[in-house]
Amino acid sequence: MKAVPGPLTFDIAEAAKQVLESLESSGYEAWLVGGCVRDLLMGQTPKDWDIATDATPEQVTKVFRDRSLIETGLKHGTVTVVTDHFPIEITTFREDGVYSDQRRPDTVCFTKSLLADLARRDFTINALAYHPVRGVIDCFDGMQDLSAKQLRCVGDPTQRFSEDALRILRGLRFAATLSFQIEEETAAAIHRERERLQAISAERIIAEMNALLMAEQVKPVLLEFADVVGVFIPEILPMIGFQQHNDYHVYDVWEHSVVAVDHCPYDLVVRWAALLHDIGKPACFSLDEDGVGHFYGHSAEGERLADKILRRLKFPNAQQQEIKTLVGCHDLSLKNQRKTARRYLARFGETVLKRLIALKRADNFALAPAYLSRQSDYDRFAELVDNLLEEGVCCSLADLQIKGGDLLRLGFQGAEIGQTLQRLLERVIDETLPNEEEELQKTALELQPCRDIAKLLEQAKFAVVLSGAGMDTESGLKDFRSQDGWWRQYNPAELASIDTFAHNYPLFHEFYSMRLGLMAEAKPHSGHYILADWEKRGYLQTIVTQNVSGLHRAAGSREVLEIHGTLAQTHCQSCGRSQSIANFISNGNCDCGGLLRPDVVLFGENLPEDVWQSAIEAIRQSDLLIVLGTSLTVYPAAGLIDLCSGKRVLIDLGAEADARFDFVLKEKAGQVLAEINAYLPANANSITAIIE
Repeated sequence: MKAVPGPLTFDIAEAAKQVLESLESSGYEAWLVGGCVRDLLMGQTPKDWDIATDATPEQVTKVFRDRSLIETGLKHGTVTVVTDHFPIEITTFREDGVYSDQRRPDTVCFTKSLLADLARRDFTINALAYHPVRGVIDCFDGMQDLSAKQLRCVGDPTQRFSEDALRILRGLRFAATLSFQIEEETAAAIHRERERLQAISAERIIAEMNALLMAEQVKPVLLEFADVVGVFIPEILPMIGFQQHNDYHVYDVWEHSVVAVDHCPYDLVVRWAALLHDIGKPACFSLDEDGVGHFYGHSAEGERLADKILRRLKFPNAQQQEIKTLVGCHDLSLKNQRKTARRYLARFGETVLKRLIALKRADNFALAPAYLSRQSDYDRFAELVDNLLEEGVCCSLADLQIKGGDLLRLGFQGAEIGQTLQRLLERVIDETLPNEEEELQKTALELQPCRDIAKLLEQAKFAVVLSGAGMDTESGLKDFRSQDGWWRQYNPAELASIDTFAHNYPLFHEFYSMRLGLMAEAKPHSGHYILADWEKRGYLQTIVTQNVSGLHRAAGSREVLEIHGTLAQTHCQSCGRSQSIANFISNGNCDCGGLLRPDVVLFGENLPEDVWQSAIEAIRQSDLLIVLGTSLTVYPAAGLIDLCSGKRVLIDLGAEADARFDFVLKEKAGQVLAEINAYLPANANSITAIIE
């Protein structure tokens, strides 16, 4: 055996000393071996103390018969002695038999040779033995490799990895945690033998990966050995080399993810989330006409893949959920607003939200340098969250100054109680409602109509929505009835009439040019998405709309009867040809000299007979009619209301009392629809995601 010359003395745990002395006083040879020797030579305090001896397990048991013993490793020659709650593993010198499961030897043969025992170990830096008197035994130049910061297998690396495939992943973990380079032949064997990891249990894989991800040098190891990780997480393989084709990124998808991991705090959940946060990108890639890459929907796809991966690797349930949440929400905008911070505190809780901020920081560090200034935005948001927590603001149902029992006394029942508490909490979070018992009870009573309308919607056989301009208003489209709107200056029937088109075209053109310009900026709001969802779920059959922007269709509604036509096109009144909106806005004249007008029904014109009759028939069939933001005096809506013989609901910010309706709610349509939706069976996650 090769002994290292010169005395080497180390501070050894008292329990380990006692075990060595007890074995030797009983006539046996005993050495500290493996990782504890490596750590001592590197100037570190070992976490575990392992001892090898020529005593058989039965002899070890006899020596320590007065101690607490753990004998679960007897088959492979290991007895654990517990001294003052300190466990010391004692293993008999051995030579291993065949490794048929590529993890543990089928049989072991006890030997009297320390050299034979060291020769079966994985890496040279772990094939070291130490005795306080005899010094260090180094038969495979492990100390030289320690000095060179090199990881090298004992003997033939292919044989070592074929014996125990987990050594492949242990090698990566050692390289990352110790900041070592993997020796060339050993690295080649790791790549070559990587598929052997398929034989290793998920529990062992995850233990090594957790240690690897928490290591200081995780970045170079993951970049060099991505193919190894791909054996047990094959979903990462499409990320490797996948170019992103946009100005935000200087790395491919895998490199970006690894750099993000490297910038994470030493938090295992955040690091796993960083590793997986863009795993959905390859499947969601698209290239626009300018050659710019986009990854629409990659967060949701990433969450789906993360769920699959984490289940397969048998993560603890709590960690699974947090990592999936972070992956699915990593693209959320952290606006520096109290309302946003409070909403996210309510949605995620303090721990997950702070982890999301950490993930956003790490993700940003992995972008092109031009975008690093966003770090200050995350600083401000984190400070805002801390301030809110210090204030003790209400961000959860537990903080709400009204409880389920209070709502029960107000007439709420069953699931309605939890739903109403959630709606109250949302208003408190939005700071539109104080967290005061009296105000909360008052608002709860105001929510009862929404609860009752939800019940009507569930019971209705044929529900129809009649939607007007109010829905556009909430989409950012200027309302002509607003304080500075056109309808306060002009008669609406005059502005949008066929008579004005014929006799005062400049006024007509001015009106619709502004309308079309505003339409270019209008987008569906939450109410449109909720209605589309109701239609898909069968609560709602038809939307009859004066809304000429197409916003209901843009939000996903299918059965839309647009009785006023569309502002998306214009046509020539003379030759009938379709024209672009740009042509109308610029001059209003067709090439033939005719005047252009939008494809909408004007006051005084007959509606398209088929659309009009369909709308009439739908409302006649309805047993529930919900009217949204519609001016009931404006043609043609006024004549439609009375066709419904069932229940009628009016939701309009400018509504007045009207005996024709069972419910009149004087609020914004989108807000009320959200309140009603909260009382329907839960299926609103997709809506929330779209809105955000």
